[in-house]
This record gives sequence, structure tokens and C-alpha cells, in this order.
Amino acid sequence: MYNRRILAEMQDEIAEQIQAMPNNYTSLDFYTALRINHPHKYEAFILSYMRRGHDRPHAIQIFHSQLMHTVSHSFSRLTRKVATIGNPKGGEMSQWVGV
Repeated sequence: MYNRRILAEMQDEIAEQIQAMPNNYTSLDFYTALRINHPHKYEAFILSYMRRGHDRPHAIQIFHSQLMHTVSHSFSRLTRKVATIGNPKGGEMSQWVGV
């Protein structure tokens, strides 16, 4: 499910970042670029999850998951998920393409 707060507070930044991505990218590529290009808003979300009692690694994980659900739900005119692939750090991540 998408996150209404992320959409409300970062809609422009997310759209801008999607448009700046290469045609093929991963979720890891996306949230890494978002962190670099919009560090204050990115960090504000991480801190908001930490205030709810999550340690930093889990706060980051929650934000990344919610962010990519929001991208999938609300930005289908700009990008879409095409596959689930292995993450070099363990687990899985999504492969995306621009539309």
C-alpha cells in the first residue's frame, strides 16, 4: 500500500527523481539517488520512523519499502516495476523502467 504522507510531502521530488533516472533502474538505485538529491526530506522520514521506536536500519528499511510502494501506486504514468531481482545486500529488490 502506498504512503499518503510520503506522497503529500515528496510528490515533486519523487517525480523529479524518476525523470532523472536512466530508462532501466532498480529500487536501490532510486532511493540512493533520492537520498543524495533530497537529503533533508529523506532524513526527516527516517527520523520519523525512528521516533516511532524503530532502530535506524529498520527505519530505513520501512521508508524504502513505503517509498517504492508509493512510486508504484502513484507514478505509473512515469515508471513501472517490471521484475523482482536479487539484492546484492541480501533479499530482493525491484527492477523498474521509465514509461
